[in-house]
Amino acid sequence: MTRSIPTFAAAALLLATIAAAPAGATSGIGPAHGFVPRQAVLKLKGADAPRTIALRVGGAGVRRTVAALNRDPRVAYAAPNYVATASATPLQESGVANDPGPLTTPPGPPGGWVSMQWSFLPWEGTATATLPVSPGGIDAVGAWRNLVAANRPGASGVTVAVLDTGIAYRDDGSRFRRSPDFAAGQFVPGYDFVGNDRLPLDENGHGTHVAGTIAEKTNNGIALVGLAYRAKLMPVRVLDRNGSGEAVRLQHNRRGDVLPVMQYFDAATAARHIQQPTMVAAALFDPAVPPPGQFAVYNAIPAEKKLFVKTAGHFAWPGEAEECQRMTSETAAWLAG
Repeated sequence: MTRSIPTFAAAALLLATIAAAPAGATSGIGPAHGFVPRQAVLKLKGADAPRTIALRVGGAGVRRTVAALNRDPRVAYAAPNYVATASATPLQESGVANDPGPLTTPPGPPGGWVSMQWSFLPWEGTATATLPVSPGGIDAVGAWRNLVAANRPGASGVTVAVLDTGIAYRDDGSRFRRSPDFAAGQFVPGYDFVGNDRLPLDENGHGTHVAGTIAEKTNNGIALVGLAYRAKLMPVRVLDRNGSGEAVRLQHNRRGDVLPVMQYFDAATAARHIQQPTMVAAALFDPAVPPPGQFAVYNAIPAEKKLFVKTAGHFAWPGEAEECQRMTSETAAWLAG
């Protein structure tokens, strides 16, 4: 009978093949990003879940050991055991949060989010080494400063209902895990109108992405930043695992007591209420969001608007970088006009 090696035993065998690096810090928190010394999080290929393992090295040696583990074909991923901190941590004097970017190993540099979330950058001013300028940006850093000045840092006291495919807001058995850049205390009870229960967990991923853009933790040294990072989130699942709202439409027809707001689950219906000038980038091909729905959103907007037609969305293709640059330039010219 063939038996699989237990995760801890396999991890020990892997670590035995890695030469110990010189020990760095032996106590406290790692200097670049907060992580537990002499520990790593390891998931082997085929394992149900990751495990926390003990290392014989600390400080910078943790990063080198993790990098070596990730080169082993038996490892799905390995990372330092990062310590999450509350978003109440004051932003640096520059106002640039220290979040490094995506969850990769090794992680990006502090403030690395600016290379990915270009839409959060200032649209004008002088670029610096830590804060570039993007013509299509909304200046999240300026908004954060204004909210601090108004004694509402990170939009504290605000609750945002996210009507989408649900949110990865809590663990549930072995199938669901809370997204690592959310905190358990930042959610208020929501509802699953697809499953007709009070557990609106995300079976698609889109709703979690949207919720993260709104309010994932910021300046905590993990992943990306959220615009309203101290707001509460209410997960409302109105789209099924395929991103379809058909189940909600049927529910609305069956029950007259469904909240009136549910009629706005369709983006094109909600777009009729937009009053600000809006630019829509709609794709001719998109494996995640049907193109007819994207163009329907543009057609429904009653305010001043501009349409940029993309070759593809949510999909990598040759010429994508050039087209994104052209979209940025056209956006800047339109906003300036």
